[in-house]
Amino acid sequence: MEIKELLDELYSYSLFGIKLGLENIQKICDYFGNPEKKYKVIHITGTNGKGSTSTIIETVLLEAGYSVGKYTSPHILKFNERIRANGEDISDRDIAILYEKVKNAIKEINITPTFFEVTTAMMFLYFAEKKVDYAVLEVGMGGRFDATNVSDGDISIITNVSLDHTEYLGKNIYDIALEKAGIIKKKSKVIVGDDNEEFLRAIYTKKQDIVNVVEKYRDITYNLDFKNFITEINIGENRYNLSLFGDYQVKNFLCAYEALKELGIKEEIIKEAVSKVVWQCRFERFSSNPLVVLEGAHNIDGINNLKKILEKEYKTNEIVMI
Repeated sequence: MEIKELLDELYSYSLFGIKLGLENIQKICDYFGNPEKKYKVIHITGTNGKGSTSTIIETVLLEAGYSVGKYTSPHILKFNERIRANGEDISDRDIAILYEKVKNAIKEINITPTFFEVTTAMMFLYFAEKKVDYAVLEVGMGGRFDATNVSDGDISIITNVSLDHTEYLGKNIYDIALEKAGIIKKKSKVIVGDDNEEFLRAIYTKKQDIVNVVEKYRDITYNLDFKNFITEINIGENRYNLSLFGDYQVKNFLCAYEALKELGIKEEIIKEAVSKVVWQCRFERFSSNPLVVLEGAHNIDGINNLKKILEKEYKTNEIVMI
């Protein structure tokens, strides 16, 4: 089967919509001998910032010499972006092999999974085959009933919560945060990047012992360098030149930084690696002359963050938005 045909078949599972629950994915994982338990898991949820936080952690852990898998969604250009091992997108050949394995398992177990459940099962298998040390997993939606939640997060990160996917997750911050707090397990070290009272009230129902980076690092300073499009972040004597640009990236960086410190990664490695992070369509400079920026902001919170950056440097009549 050609890769295009194969992906068309895989996408056809989207017809089964979004089904929140862990029953299907658990059955598939059990069938394969629980590949999701074969590596340490850093589990990340939140309304915005999941991908940036995941990619900072991935880049630093690779710099530190670990074998790392990263799972994100949705993809921007091609499906392969969703599943990465050791800094490289999964190959078409590996997609085909894994899809065939999962498809056969689904037949034998006799279930009707969704597109995201099939893709997540492929990812768990791939990371086990690649023998990664760490799997950095971005939640697809919510947390508690997301297919990624059959894993046991050593570190659980909740970046923030704003109103999004309210038809599935709840109509207010507290209810949505409660769904996202579902990724917190008994053994999880919990890191959050939001100081909304309703958000924190929900998180504390799951665990009292958490690190809120907004509180812990409230004395840091930062600067947006519009010439080089880097975010300069100062923590005490240390300066980090983050290659992701924007005020909102500071909290994403702090969530990642706290997780990396928890894993014992040295400052020098973090400093070196954060200047090399690449995450497409997050205030990504596509060309310099004229300046063209690609930005994937897709909800109110994301648009407000984009507006905040633009207002710092540009006049309204200098900006064309497509």
